Amino acid sequence: MTYTADYIRKNCQKKREDEQFYAWFVMRRISPYVTALLLKTRISANAVTLAGIILGVAGGIFYIWPSIYGAIVGSFLIQLWYLSDCVDGEIARCRNK
Repeated sequence: MTYTADYIRKNCQKKREDEQFYAWFVMRRISPYVTALLLKTRISANAVTLAGIILGVAGGIFYIWPSIYGAIVGSFLIQLWYLSDCVDGEIARCRNK
């Protein structure tokens, strides 16, 4: 089956009332496109979760770096972690896992 962003948005995302404000209005607008790409591969939801954990830890480590660059990179990695948190659930729901 070919998954499109619209299909993922309608069938594989949480309902609006079950979602947080930032996740619904920012991350859930981006995540269907990433999910559609990953569904074409054999990458599992658990692999995306593991990558998200690594991104989150790396983001926290960059916050320790005492410069604006550490804060920028850390913030970017934390955003990628949050995106991966949305994507892993969508992958699991699309694949019924």
